[in-house]
Amino acid sequence: MHPASTTFVLGYHGCDARLAEAVFAGKSSLLASDNDYDWLGHGVYFWEHNAQRAFEFAAELRDHPRDGRKKIKRPAVVGAIIDLGFCLNLLDSQSIEMVRQAFNDVVLFHQEADKPLPSNRGGPDRVLRRLDCAVIETLHTTRADRGEPPFDTVRAAFIEGSPIYDDAGFNAKNHIQLCVRNVALASRDTFGRWTNEASRFHFLSHKSPSSKVEEMTMKQIGATLDLSESRVSQMHNSILAGLKAQMADRRKEFQ
Repeated sequence: MHPASTTFVLGYHGCDARLAEAVFAGKSSLLASDNDYDWLGHGVYFWEHNAQRAFEFAAELRDHPRDGRKKIKRPAVVGAIIDLGFCLNLLDSQSIEMVRQAFNDVVLFHQEADKPLPSNRGGPDRVLRRLDCAVIETLHTTRADRGEPPFDTVRAAFIEGSPIYDDAGFNAKNHIQLCVRNVALASRDTFGRWTNEASRFHFLSHKSPSSKVEEMTMKQIGATLDLSESRVSQMHNSILAGLKAQMADRRKEFQ
């Protein structure tokens, strides 16, 4: 995937149920995280195609609150259709090289300032990634100083959790994470009119976290969300119309 490729993905954000309902009602929006240990730098975080993991993460925060985060009383999930836009995609060699160079800049800065490098800590999964956060934020700052286009999103795959069987190459919490940085994009499209509909359409993990939305019929989704089958169909058509409109606006990028 080229960094400038147009790619739409489903993303899921774990949060408190009150915030989720406020987002659905158009009364609030998801807030960007700006902790110095954020894995992909600062922005709004989503689990790509993984509503179950988003719900589990919200439940983890309920049971083990972290400093700097709002307390979660009732775990919920907000889903969105996300246009990655100009993406720092760490599954792409070009993006990986950019981050490698940014690390060199971080090392040089700390040497000149006679300060120790930040480090990634927090157990085998290194849940507090201060070094990675500093590197990615330095890359964003460097691009801004050079007048280069800012990244809309950051995307990466993570190996996390315990092996799922002896000598396994697969771990229990492996996932792809998205960090949405472009606030204008988020307010206009990612969390806009039709995607708020999408958010409610995918708000199933709060009520039945084991459900697989992609395998449910319109009638089953309606029953789960206390909506009629026809209303779910209208929401589905609204989402498709929004996607088609965006693709039409960006047709020249593919010519």
